[in-house]
Amino acid sequence: MTPEERVREYYLWVLNRIKEDLLTTPKGELIRYDLSHVGAAGVPNNETESNIIRKLEEWTVLKIIRERPFQFEVLYPKFDEIYQKFQKSVFPINNEKSDLEINEPSEKIVPLVIKNIPIKVTIADLKFKFNEILQ
Repeated sequence: MTPEERVREYYLWVLNRIKEDLLTTPKGELIRYDLSHVGAAGVPNNETESNIIRKLEEWTVLKIIRERPFQFEVLYPKFDEIYQKFQKSVFPINNEKSDLEINEPSEKIVPLVIKNIPIKVTIADLKFKFNEILQ
């Protein structure tokens, strides 16, 4: 698993906990979020969990009112948008591409013209040929 995939799982783990609280908290009340203190694979540690909550505030998904324990207001529709993007990125349906791609696809096709003859090559091919020439 790449670091990006692991971090996406951590974000989804935090977002799922928030979603569960949203489903059980009366409308208009702040969400109370206690750090998990669970030491298991796929679960972020407390520092990562806190950083994710602060990052969600930075992305205007929520507004932190108090820390320790966290209390915040969830901002719609941004929460739903981010929640769905992370769900799709961790559990893609029918090989659907994620909206949260961190790296550029290695097989991007670019047009190339050599002696007035158009051809198409991939970025990976160009990088390979460039490195071959340099050697």
